[in-house]
Amino acid sequence: EVPTETETRPDVISAITGYGGEELNPTPGYIGYVDTTKLTPGKHEFKLIITDNISGETIGEETKTFQVEDYKYTYYMEKISTTVTKSTKYKIRGWVMANTPNKITKVYIDNKEVAVETETRPDVISAITGYGGEELNPTPGYIGYVDTTKLTSGTHEFKIVTTDSNGNVIGQATKNFEVEELRYTSKIENLDETLERTTSYQIEGWQLANVKDRIVRAFIDGDEVEITTTQRQDIPEKDKEEYDESLNPTPGFTTTIDTESLTTGTHEFMIVITDTSSGEIIGTETKNFKVAGYESTNWIETPKENNNFKSIIDIRGWVMTNVSSSQTKVYIDNQEITTELETRPDVIAIHGDKYGDETINPTPGYKASYNTENISDETHTLTVIKKKTKTNEVIRKDTVSFTVKKYDGQIYLENFSNSMFTKEIIVRGWKMSDAPDSYVKVYIDSTDMEIAGATITPEERSDVIAAYGEQYGVENNAVPGFNINVDLSPVGQGVHTLRVVVYSNKDEEICNYTKQIMVYKGLTLGIDVSQHNGSINWTNVKRDSIDFAFIRLGYRGYGTAGNLALDSQYRTNINNAKAAGINVGVYFFSQAVNYTEGTKEADYVIDNLMSQGLMPKVTLPIVIDTEASTAPNGDGRADGISKADRTAAIKGFTDRIKQRGYTPMIYASSSWLQEELDLSQLSDVKIWLAHWTHDIDKRSNYTGVYEAWQYTNKGSVSGINGLVDRNVSFAMY
Repeated sequence: EVPTETETRPDVISAITGYGGEELNPTPGYIGYVDTTKLTPGKHEFKLIITDNISGETIGEETKTFQVEDYKYTYYMEKISTTVTKSTKYKIRGWVMANTPNKITKVYIDNKEVAVETETRPDVISAITGYGGEELNPTPGYIGYVDTTKLTSGTHEFKIVTTDSNGNVIGQATKNFEVEELRYTSKIENLDETLERTTSYQIEGWQLANVKDRIVRAFIDGDEVEITTTQRQDIPEKDKEEYDESLNPTPGFTTTIDTESLTTGTHEFMIVITDTSSGEIIGTETKNFKVAGYESTNWIETPKENNNFKSIIDIRGWVMTNVSSSQTKVYIDNQEITTELETRPDVIAIHGDKYGDETINPTPGYKASYNTENISDETHTLTVIKKKTKTNEVIRKDTVSFTVKKYDGQIYLENFSNSMFTKEIIVRGWKMSDAPDSYVKVYIDSTDMEIAGATITPEERSDVIAAYGEQYGVENNAVPGFNINVDLSPVGQGVHTLRVVVYSNKDEEICNYTKQIMVYKGLTLGIDVSQHNGSINWTNVKRDSIDFAFIRLGYRGYGTAGNLALDSQYRTNINNAKAAGINVGVYFFSQAVNYTEGTKEADYVIDNLMSQGLMPKVTLPIVIDTEASTAPNGDGRADGISKADRTAAIKGFTDRIKQRGYTPMIYASSSWLQEELDLSQLSDVKIWLAHWTHDIDKRSNYTGVYEAWQYTNKGSVSGINGLVDRNVSFAMY
């Protein structure tokens, strides 16, 4: 509603008859005002409503449409050049004209507002007409300053935005400009390829740049070291000519390093030159160097490699080195043990001339007596480490393996030659051991079957006692027999390990029997992945009951050239999937258009697998992925070829895979298999069907034969972020 006032209208009363005259219409007129600046440009409706004040009834209404003129806007950016120099006060200036009053113009660089002031521009008012002149544009100009030294080198955006009094955008404009590139040259001097050990090694160098306000920092292996800048009159003239001398008053730098504090081997020295105004790195320079190592010799006298121990381990040996301050540590496995250091005049007499006498090597020997009760029956590693005291650097590390076997034992499983199972395994046999109170456990993979619900039943075996009682002791083996039924319903389909273990009463493994078994169910679960699935935790994938995976090895581009390319994650995915216990196949996205191109795609797959040593890890078929490309408008090079040409291309791939001794497979959708391929020419090739019912229990209506089925592209698997293709196999993949 618009506020209005009524008014008498004698002219109307005299002209309009038949409506009661002035008696019924004392004030027939209305008058009001509208602020059209608050209306958007375009069409609007004016409506007049006449109401009976007594009954509230609408007597009549009248409408009329009208148009609010659109904003007109023009501008000019006067002071932004295509290339802008570094300046603390770079001037920006311009003007904006528009056919509305009370407008506001703001200026931005890279979407950050820049402070500007308005100004009158008589020159603009006189030259630019049609925008309301000075009345609507009293201060069309803007002027301000920008510190371009705080902008990084390269492209930036200058933008002006003009809004009306209601905040509506009247117009805006942008212009890109370049801030001049920062340039530098530098040289690291007096840094040899190999450094001898010293507490004071000096490195020198110089750097020139086209900006004065900068800082030079130095780093060794990423750790900053103190640096001093200096004048340098000896910089080559050809380098100095490129850079203003006033910008480079102290181009030299020096730093001193203590190589005794660095470990033996390769290190990196780096200088970083930074523009202090913008924080931009002007340049870096690196140089690698080596720190010389230490000399040492040793001898682990006992134990010898592969020695066997029942109770006490005698440990003795020595280490000699030319490091003045060092320490000897002895470990069994990863646990440090207490040792006694000792002088070894015999060792000093032989090796003192090369490695230093008693002054440097006062106690080169070590000895200890270690009780095997502290460690389990198995193979262990004795490690002797010599470290530099100051830096804790390992000077020398030597190892020897030995075996602890406190007890002997034997396991025999009877009537157990089968390795394929479906519902249960009956494990029956006997164990004998010279350990008191030994016991048996049965595992499927890492699962203790007793914890899973099975029961091990002891059985008396007089025949076993008679045969082995003297060897292992009758008192230790009163009931040597055992029997257990293992329910396989909780066990997934595929290869598993059956392990029967005899333990001592201290839970030490005395002996074991291990056998690989195959558990068959109705189907197996799998996925297919490519680089688009990102980094994959294959261990977690395996834990989520995934037994097989098809991994994209590469693809042919859909462009005219049809270049062959590798998937960036295929090597990592194959290695890690295989390491996690998942069966692996590979697939290649094809855009082949004839038989020859199909054979080349096959060779590309096999050659890359062989060159990377991955072929032994690929135990499933090698798949050609045939489907529509993602080219815009379906313009991929193979999208429009005939059914005959596409069949020939696929046949080229599968024929070559078979020729080279491997199993091919075709991946395609049900419609693609029926309409785009002549399967009569490919009848001996396995099929991997893509038909997304998104429900493993809702099987595809495709009537052809297929051995693997991709049932959804919206699955989820532990170890993979986001959605993933899920598959099942009916052929034990």
